[in-house]
Amino acid sequence: MNEEDLRRVISELTAKVRAEGLEWVLEEYYETVQAGKIETKLVKYEHWNEEESQFKPSGRPKSVTGTVPLTLREQAVLLISAIENAVVVPNKVVVSLNRNLNKFFEDDRLRAIRFEPDLESVEQVSGLEEALPTKMKGFSIDFEEELLKASRIKKLAALCAELKAAIEE
Repeated sequence: MNEEDLRRVISELTAKVRAEGLEWVLEEYYETVQAGKIETKLVKYEHWNEEESQFKPSGRPKSVTGTVPLTLREQAVLLISAIENAVVVPNKVVVSLNRNLNKFFEDDRLRAIRFEPDLESVEQVSGLEEALPTKMKGFSIDFEEELLKASRIKKLAALCAELKAAIEE
């Protein structure tokens, strides 16, 4: 893919993610793009030699670490990975959880599950008594709804894989 195609892919994907109400995925994506990537290189330092009027190497090469911007190709792959991690992976976990839990509920199909924070355990950890309980919330999984989404999300996963392959060519 050329740069114009990559820009179009990024633009269209961000618009679709925003339209689906997943702005938090974009916020994290933009933060990561802005931070760039860390690169380490071996560099040779030089000094000016007055007698020979030229630069001369000084000692052994040293390792220098810095941050560099992501390429458009890397940005596109990162966005696709963010979509996969926000949508595809959680659905796979839920489908697997449902399959495994249903082994224990053979007579009556499990429709939903609710997870509640273990506030008693948190209260026993010093320094967390006040901060975490207010932030910790329970959440529910509606297995029927998630299982209905599973086939569409499998298609999304396949499309993400195809798009990544096309970008990385």
